[in-house]
Amino acid sequence: MRDPYENILIGTFLYSLGIVFGRKFPEAVPPGIVNLLQQTPLDGPLADVHLNYPGIVRLIEFKRVSNSSNKEREKRTTLEHLIADKPDLQEVSRTVHWYIETSKALVDWSTRITPYLDFGSMANGKSSLIEFTTSIAEAVACVKSNERDKAECDPEKVQLYLNLLATTCGKDSSSSGVLVMVGKDGALRYVALENFRDLRLELSVHRSHTEELSQQVQTQRAMDSGLIDRSREQSYEP
Repeated sequence: MRDPYENILIGTFLYSLGIVFGRKFPEAVPPGIVNLLQQTPLDGPLADVHLNYPGIVRLIEFKRVSNSSNKEREKRTTLEHLIADKPDLQEVSRTVHWYIETSKALVDWSTRITPYLDFGSMANGKSSLIEFTTSIAEAVACVKSNERDKAECDPEKVQLYLNLLATTCGKDSSSSGVLVMVGKDGALRYVALENFRDLRLELSVHRSHTEELSQQVQTQRAMDSGLIDRSREQSYEP
């Protein structure tokens, strides 16, 4: 079996993430940002995939074992130097920043999933891609149900970590993004973001706006339905 390319694995991960979230939140999926950064200016400084849900952030790097590039090792060395005396940012890194290494097997493909700072070992790692994907949905659900008093990590520290990470390649990179939400009426909403790295953006503001739009749609549908019913009643009058 040939070793699948990273973009194939990323596509598989994002597809499975959608399935997991759909099952976890059958009534209303939380608003979220899902950005594929591969082959963009933010691929090098940040990661291949960026996820942002209320209270939850994930940066995920995918690499094949057969990939001989030293880019990620050099980036990790720079990152370790930048946060060597910042244990709070090390904790943030091990929560939000992950490394997924894949390799071919005899009849399947295997993964080794660890915090980015620990790749190359199994320290604090996940045993499978399914476990990792499910853990993201569980973390979002935990925040959504108010089981936590606050976000998974201090948003200001996550913001600081992202800004610091974006400089590991010698430049401060940024990119616009798109926020995707599902309203109460089941319709998708898209909101353009100037810079998705700015976590100070309150997702709840956009969620409220989406719910307002959904309510307007539901009201309009009810009005249209009422007009249709009245029209039918009039058509049957003798």
